[in-house]
Amino acid sequence: MPFRPEKIQVGPANLWVGVTNPSSLSFISHTAGVPGDGTLIGLTDDSTTYSYTPKRTKIMAEQFYGPVGVFLEEEDVMLEFMAKESQLAALQPFFDSQMSSAAGYDGVFIGTGSGALPVRTQSVFFSQRHLDDATKYTIGLIYKAYCDSPFPYTMGRTKQSAWKVTLRAIVDVSRTSPDTMSQFKVEK
Repeated sequence: MPFRPEKIQVGPANLWVGVTNPSSLSFISHTAGVPGDGTLIGLTDDSTTYSYTPKRTKIMAEQFYGPVGVFLEEEDVMLEFMAKESQLAALQPFFDSQMSSAAGYDGVFIGTGSGALPVRTQSVFFSQRHLDDATKYTIGLIYKAYCDSPFPYTMGRTKQSAWKVTLRAIVDVSRTSPDTMSQFKVEK
């Protein structure tokens, strides 16, 4: 098989929150990398990284020095990006605290007090246009994502404001297995 350098993908990902999840075992539809609904997160910096990490456990037996089997113990789906635009309203679903928006501002109150506070989840769609064919995309969707990172909002005289965001998937029990956490598709 010959090398195909035109299949190397280069380009930013665009991210949307609050998209409508497709039915189980169906890929989400899009038009030119844009889902049918949702809120665009805005400009990002550096790479956007989607990762699927299966945790496998070895089965050992006294009769052998190596594993005699392996089983899947857990799965982790994660999406990391650096948000550049100060759009608290777009990222609001990932704050577990109370949001406040008015004509002149978006804000968040922090400090939940006592009692149990449910962690907010949101669907997250991402797309990257292909370099070799601008009509094709790499797309992904996390059905129920929660924010698993602090809120380090960078400010400085020589630095651009940004927020490093880490989103993790939890299982959507209303979906059909094996399609309960995420989907990832490379169009060809």
